[in-house]
Amino acid sequence: MSWSGRIANEGQLTSGHPLLAGLHMSIQPAPGWSLGIARQLQYGGGSRDARATSLLKAFFAPNHYDNSAPGRPSEFGNQQAAWSSSFVYPGATPLIVSMEFAGEDTSRGTPGRLGNAGLSLGVEAPRLWRNIGLRYEFSEWQNGWYGHHIYGDGAVNRGQVIGHWGASWRAPGDDVGGRSHSLALQWGLANGRSLDLHWRRLTNQSYSPVSYRPAMEFGARFAGPLGPVHAGAELTLGRNVFGDRYYRVAGFLDLRQSGGGLYDPVDDGRRADGAGMFVDLGAALTRLRVSRDVPGVPAKTLAAQFAPHVAVGLRRAVWNRSDLGVRLELDHDPERTLIALRALDYRFRLGPSFAVTAFLGAARLDSPTPAYGYYAGGGVQWRDVRPRWDVNLDLRFGDKLASDNLTPNGTLLGNDDSFSDVFSAALYLSRRF
Repeated sequence: MSWSGRIANEGQLTSGHPLLAGLHMSIQPAPGWSLGIARQLQYGGGSRDARATSLLKAFFAPNHYDNSAPGRPSEFGNQQAAWSSSFVYPGATPLIVSMEFAGEDTSRGTPGRLGNAGLSLGVEAPRLWRNIGLRYEFSEWQNGWYGHHIYGDGAVNRGQVIGHWGASWRAPGDDVGGRSHSLALQWGLANGRSLDLHWRRLTNQSYSPVSYRPAMEFGARFAGPLGPVHAGAELTLGRNVFGDRYYRVAGFLDLRQSGGGLYDPVDDGRRADGAGMFVDLGAALTRLRVSRDVPGVPAKTLAAQFAPHVAVGLRRAVWNRSDLGVRLELDHDPERTLIALRALDYRFRLGPSFAVTAFLGAARLDSPTPAYGYYAGGGVQWRDVRPRWDVNLDLRFGDKLASDNLTPNGTLLGNDDSFSDVFSAALYLSRRF
């Protein structure tokens, strides 16, 4: 990485070039569904340890080498981990639903739990209508991302944040959490021309000592063949997180003619039978157990609450009697809102009338700061009680959904976190389309 003079080592500052190592692995266990894992480590630089043996130890035992504590070795560096899922829905309007759940740290000293979580959800319609494609992405991350107490410049190389674009839209050195939305439209015009439009919005969390405003950006890009080259122009207008307005005008020439057409996820001819969309409507009974990351503070169980339950999902048949899909769920009552994403939504059909289900994903719970954690469960389904109508009963569990605690004046309370275990049962109707 680029040179830095703000690298901490044994209570002093050293200078040098930090190193960056990463690994990404992905598999496709079933047609239309892929699963990936990723790790990234920032380490070394100046007089800090950069040995390959130490890197391997930190890679395989992050909870032991990522945070300093009594009885543990000194902290090796800055680590991140993530798992991702992508689902292709081969319906009349094909869709790609992608999710990534990431952690900048470990949580509760457990290597499998991701701390300082970040969640991204993307939905893409490569051919929404004729030659028009649309892509939407939502991301939200807790504090701690891209900044670090060892590496004073953070996860930055040559002034560019290594990661989400939203982390560049804040003051240097501020690792405040944030939320972003982005929308992009691609329109393939005649004769190899194209028009691309994009919109982005970012909101940083209010607990930062820096006074931020919501940032927004609009952009347009037109391109097409011009004799032997491919040429185009771009216009970008925006307002940054400090309220300053900006604009950018650019043009380009490319000696290579760009290929036409939009990506179609079912061009390979494997258009699946049994693909469909469905909507759920019912009620959920939910109970929370809340604990603190403070020794001696007992866990507290809150009274169970009823809440309306709604969801929308996609499903496709993949094996004999087996279906895979994705689903976005929402439970809302006057005290809290639970949003859950089933990255893996599995159904096994026992016969013409009954099925069992299992699911795994991530959940978000509303609080003064958002709480994130793993989400899993299973259920039973009575199929076709009326044509295209199913009855479902699910048992759901959210594991240690972690949120940052705030002081009475609204600032971040150090590393003090709250953890919510979610126990829930949902009874609902599904309508298939």
